[in-house]
Amino acid sequence: MCGVLPIRKFILLFTIAFMFHVSLAQEGEVASLSQNNLQTYIVYVHKPEGLHSMQSESLHRWYQSLLPVTTASTEHQQQRLLYSYRHVVTGFAARLTGEEVKAMEKKEEVLSMGLHPEKGFWKKSNFDKGVIIGVMDTGVLPDHPSFRDEGMSPPPDRWKGRCDFKQTANRTFVCNKKIIGARSFQVYDNLLHSFSAQPVDEIGHGTHTASTAAGNFVRGANLYNNANGTASGVAPHAHFAIYQVCSLDECSSTDVLAGFDAAVEDGVDVISISMTSLNVGQLFEDSIALAAFSAMQRGIFVVCSAGNSGPSSNSAYNAAPWILTVGASTIDRNIIATARLGNGDEFDGESIFPPNSTKRLNSKLFPLVQPGINGQMLSQNCNNGSLKDINVKGKAVFCERGMEVSRLDQGKVVKAAGGAAMLLVNQEQKGFTTYTDPHVLPASHLSSAAGLNIR
Repeated sequence: MCGVLPIRKFILLFTIAFMFHVSLAQEGEVASLSQNNLQTYIVYVHKPEGLHSMQSESLHRWYQSLLPVTTASTEHQQQRLLYSYRHVVTGFAARLTGEEVKAMEKKEEVLSMGLHPEKGFWKKSNFDKGVIIGVMDTGVLPDHPSFRDEGMSPPPDRWKGRCDFKQTANRTFVCNKKIIGARSFQVYDNLLHSFSAQPVDEIGHGTHTASTAAGNFVRGANLYNNANGTASGVAPHAHFAIYQVCSLDECSSTDVLAGFDAAVEDGVDVISISMTSLNVGQLFEDSIALAAFSAMQRGIFVVCSAGNSGPSSNSAYNAAPWILTVGASTIDRNIIATARLGNGDEFDGESIFPPNSTKRLNSKLFPLVQPGINGQMLSQNCNNGSLKDINVKGKAVFCERGMEVSRLDQGKVVKAAGGAAMLLVNQEQKGFTTYTDPHVLPASHLSSAAGLNIR
């Protein structure tokens, strides 16, 4: 039997939809913090006969006995022997000098050891050179620095796609060795309004997801002079094939299927999708799941975002077993903005207000005012117009995070009323979840616990 599925809408997601390459920490970087030229080494050994069944404590003592005589004291051994591995490898991690390493290499029990300063899955790879990633989204802005083709190889011979960028009145977009193909499947919407057939990103979502997946190396990247360094995607030397299947706020299953069809024919290796279908019950009703299954049968790896909901049950999307479903969580870095009170107490929050401007505030204290303490709840949330009758000029304003206005708009309200700075404090249900926002004035987004102490 056959049937016709209704057109289903999809919602764009800001969750990264791409496979993560695990990168091992560089022992050399960690060890550079130690004293006396000590660095951290992993030492692989083989056990002498008769010691294969030793208990953890005995194994640890045996590892200690292999350390050079210069570290023989109990105190030094405890400090220098970092880990005794028991299950995954036979060996240990220890902090050693260069001379001690040379001495240990002569021991017959030692198989190999090394600092491995350039090791790790990512740095050891070729950055996915020759891989073609098909990105289905809102298109891209091709002149973004992440899409330069410096260091890129030519497209593989198997590539059969085409590039639909063309000259406009203001600029000329072209494909290169990074973006090797670009097509638009947003010709008409459901009301038959015609769109441009050029796959240029007008809202930034596709540019964001594509550059996260495989943006090329961009030196000197920073956030208002914070976090300076080199930015790149997970696979910086992979090629892009761009399929614009989404308009400003939605994606139609008709366009998504057309994008899949073209990507398979064009010869991509990976398909990356940051959208989810709404109100899908069974897998046979899910256009993404159906198309991904066919792509998988042809050897194409399909990765999709898990959605922006959760954490709760039934909140993950794109969970078909033949799809790699990727969710995002917190990261291991923060851009700290510290609120220092007159009594010396300090509370660390987050913000990326330009630090060059913030330096002026480091040695200056401002009066701290909390609006809304007389029952004016709207003032306490620093909503639009709520501070017009409150004297906040030249003061640091204590604002409670509200849902009626965005975090950035709360700062704009404070600045418009003459406030000098803002402490944006979470309500209890938001706990310790803070954000690094580009505020219009010096600000720090603080946890509810910090807010309670400041009150």
